[in-house]
Parts: sequence; structure tokens; C-alpha cells
Amino acid sequence: MAPLAEYALLSGMTVSGSDLHPNGVKRLEELGASITPENCSKALYDVDTVVYSSAIPKNHHTMKTAASLGKKLIHRSELLHLSLIHI
Repeated sequence: MAPLAEYALLSGMTVSGSDLHPNGVKRLEELGASITPENCSKALYDVDTVVYSSAIPKNHHTMKTAASLGKKLIHRSELLHLSLIHI
């Protein structure tokens, strides 16, 4: 996910996310991403779209919260596809 997030940041998009090990995303934070602890569903209120990987089950509490808030949910492969057609 980090390379896609970096691409999005370098393309001018706003990126936020959560990670179990936030120390590993220092580069993204340096580029302007806002990274929160893994269980921080309150960060979903400020986003339009949630990008998730196959490692995140559909019944994950963050996915459920995002869906209940009406957020657009897209798999990381869809973001990759979208980024490739806009090159």
C-alpha cells in the first residue's frame, strides 16, 4: 500500500491511513500523509474514499464503519488501475 500512497501524494492527492506499525511509514508522513494507529475509525469522518488491501477482511470494524458512513470503498488494485490510466 505504501507505494500507492506515495504515488497518490506525489500526484497531489490527500492521503491518510492507519497502520499497526506507524514507524514504518515515515516517508509517507514526510510527504504529507496523516498516519494513525490501526484502530482509529474516527479518522474516517474526514475522507471520501477508503482504499483497502486483500489483507483487510470485509467484516473488519474499519471497513464496516466506512461503509456505514457512506464512504466509497475501493480495493488497492482499483487504485492501481486508476493511476495507470491517468499516466
